[in-house]
Amino acid sequence: MPPHGDRPGARAAEVERRAAALAAKHLLIKQWTLDDIGADLAWCGRDGSPTKVKRIQSVVLKGSGFKKIEPTPEAVTSMIHELIEDHTIG
Repeated sequence: MPPHGDRPGARAAEVERRAAALAAKHLLIKQWTLDDIGADLAWCGRDGSPTKVKRIQSVVLKGSGFKKIEPTPEAVTSMIHELIEDHTIG
């Protein structure tokens, strides 16, 4: 049997209790509605998105060992340039 039983309003009270506990720990993520943010429904979701998928590519990564990168800005920059040159990213 659920912790709130069959009592009317018990589920709502349990939800409120849990939400208050999360809020006290700064872990509660508030869900916004269209009215909360003043959004126009025509601009939301798939129909409102200006982004369209132009092409889908399948990428197969080869497992050919590994390369150790030092945790320095120069090493990370070098790795990013190498990934771009290999067309792994970019």
